[in-house]
Amino acid sequence: VSAENVDPKTVQAATLTDYYFVASDLPTPTPVTTTASHAKPARIAIAWDASLSRGRVDHAKEFELLKKHLATLGDAMVEVIAFRNVPKPAKSFKLKGGDATEILNYLAGLSSDGGTSLSSLSFRNDTPGIRDESLPAIAYYLLFTDGLCNLGPDLPAEITVPVFAVSNDPRSNHTLLRRLATSSGGQYLNLQSVTMDQAVEGLTDRPFSLLSIDADPKQITDIYPHLPQPLRGPVTL
Repeated sequence: VSAENVDPKTVQAATLTDYYFVASDLPTPTPVTTTASHAKPARIAIAWDASLSRGRVDHAKEFELLKKHLATLGDAMVEVIAFRNVPKPAKSFKLKGGDATEILNYLAGLSSDGGTSLSSLSFRNDTPGIRDESLPAIAYYLLFTDGLCNLGPDLPAEITVPVFAVSNDPRSNHTLLRRLATSSGGQYLNLQSVTMDQAVEGLTDRPFSLLSIDADPKQITDIYPHLPQPLRGPVTL
């Protein structure tokens, strides 16, 4: 097995008939930037996990991230959906001049109790239970959760828009949240491992991503990564 511009040491023969191929390369982006800025949305949604497990989490960083991100939006509609075992009806806010005070006060006043069910959520471009064609479509969701589901399946019932999952708990199910976010076209932001500037940038800029890999299934048994993966450094295939 060979590949142009790949160190031969990365190609390893396991047996006489089975081969493993690993390519690790750092592509030169064209253009120079590795991200594309989002257009300012007219409407977004926030899904906020208000279950009991989240009661022990310091939400200060999450609120700071929300405040900084919403400040970049200017005027927009924001739907806030608090959920536990089931989601509450969406509460609509009109963001004016990027001032997130009313939204943050509402989130801070939510009590933390009950179980967690991500499968009860639907991430789509309209508000659950409200089909109003006069409203702009929801551009993306900000999902604040630890991903520790104890009710129902792990994944949401429906995902048709990008979801940006955010956690600030070392106990979080990072694998699940990364899978959910990247497969939707969003990103997973672990506030325990990224700076606030990096987190804000992650919500503002969309990195170029590895979307798919073409291979002959008769010759290739398995390929990693299996999911769309944002490119912010070396690519390992």
